[in-house]
Amino acid sequence: MAKAISFSLNGKPYTCSKKDVEQALKNVSPERVNTYYIMVHGKRFPAKQALAETLKIGRSTFITTAAHRQLEKMGFEVGCTLYSD
Repeated sequence: MAKAISFSLNGKPYTCSKKDVEQALKNVSPERVNTYYIMVHGKRFPAKQALAETLKIGRSTFITTAAHRQLEKMGFEVGCTLYSD
């Protein structure tokens, strides 16, 4: 069961779950993956795009490693293009 996690980005609090991310990305096309990604609905989404879409915030307000860290806490396996074929 996916439970929501609470965290802050640039001092602003958020609460989000894996289910929230999956729902937010339901009708969204994934952008090109540079490094970190998660799989949602059989598609690779850049980690930063996934979190920004879910929270409805600009991507310039946080760094990629913050997205990576929070998505892992939600239960996503975060892939990295640097270590895959």
